[in-house]
Parts: sequence; structure tokens; C-alpha cells
Amino acid sequence: MKKYIIIAVLMGFISCGGGSKGGGEKPSSSNPPSVPGLIYPQSNMLCINNVVTFNWKASEDPEGDAIKYEIQVAESSSFSTVLHTETLTGVSRTFSLNKGQIYYWRVKAIDATNAASNFTNVYQFYTEGEGVTNYIPFLPSVVRPSLNEIVSTQTVTLEWLASDVDTNDTLVYDIYFGEVSNPPLVVSGHTTKSYSTTVNSSKTYYWRIEVKDNSGAKSIGKTWVFKTD
Repeated sequence: MKKYIIIAVLMGFISCGGGSKGGGEKPSSSNPPSVPGLIYPQSNMLCINNVVTFNWKASEDPEGDAIKYEIQVAESSSFSTVLHTETLTGVSRTFSLNKGQIYYWRVKAIDATNAASNFTNVYQFYTEGEGVTNYIPFLPSVVRPSLNEIVSTQTVTLEWLASDVDTNDTLVYDIYFGEVSNPPLVVSGHTTKSYSTTVNSSKTYYWRIEVKDNSGAKSIGKTWVFKTD
């Protein structure tokens, strides 16, 4: 009798083991939603009202999951300190901002499984100040060489974009360039948005642009880096 009981118990264990091997739920996987599209405020826009309603284009989810959005607004393009952030299901949000300042904003999409898209590109805009007659230029953006690009020529043309809300202002540029991460000033008061220089092979170069307007208002750009073959 004892033998029959032992055999029955063993068969029970084998049956349970076999069931867990072939059954059970498979871990769920989810593809992230598409990246939203920023609509308003547009990049480099002057907002005459400091109460700003942000709008963006809805994302799509491959599995049809419900989507929510995380919006971030900051005073620096690095978003090291985020002034406003919120997660919501709609595609617009209103924030009250300070007057006479540059702001940066971005959005990402998150689905019901918490799979998230990348953040959008960062848009910058300006809120109009009271009695302000001059605005600081916007931060410059790189054209070429692109960030971390490997360059094969001995002469490199640095090129960037810059703009100002005060469209009648004439912008000039201080160019910092060198082989150290805090590059030295090489040209002051440059009047065009490109600058050619010679480079050596197998080196890493750093460069930065500072933009100044007629009144001396200045924006200090990020430090960009490229390498040579």
C-alpha cells in the first residue's frame, strides 16, 4: 500500500512539473509609440502672451495601446532643471511663464505598458517682456561638422545657425576652437555663420559659438566636438 502512495505522489509532482514547463504566461512585450510632433509654440517664436498653450501632434502605438504624454518646459536646453512637467492624455497644456525669457520644451509619448518614445526635438521660444526693447539672441545650433562627426580633410568649415527675435539686429559671433574641452577664443566679432580652419589628423577638436547683437546681448552656445582621421 505504501508503494502505491509513493508512486501516486511522484506522478503528481511530474504532472505539475510538466504543466509548468509547457504552460504559464509568456512575458508581454510592447513596442513604444511614435514620437509626437511639436506644433506650438514653434521654434524661435516670440510669444506675446506669457500664458502659453502648448500643442503637439498625437502619437500612434503599434499595439493600439492607450497613450499619455510627458511634457517638459525648462530655461536651459539641457533640461538640467525642469520648470514644468506633467503627464497627461491630451495633446495640449497651458503654463504661465515669466515674461522676457527664453524657454525650451519637448514631449514624449508613453503607452499603457510604460513603453516610451524618444523625446521630440527641443523647441526654443521667447516670452515678450514688459517695456523690453531688445531681446537676447537665440542659442546657435550646429550645422557642420555634426556632433562627434569624423572629418577626413585637413581644412574644416565650421558652420552654424543663429537668429534673433529682433530681426533688425545685426549678429556677430565669437568663435572658440581648440583641442581642449574648454576651447580658447580664436576670433571675435565674426560677421558670417561659417569659419574655415586647418586641423591635424587623429585629433579631437572642440568648438563653441557666442552670439551677440547690436546692444551687446549675448547667448553662449553649447560646446560641440568632432574628430579627424
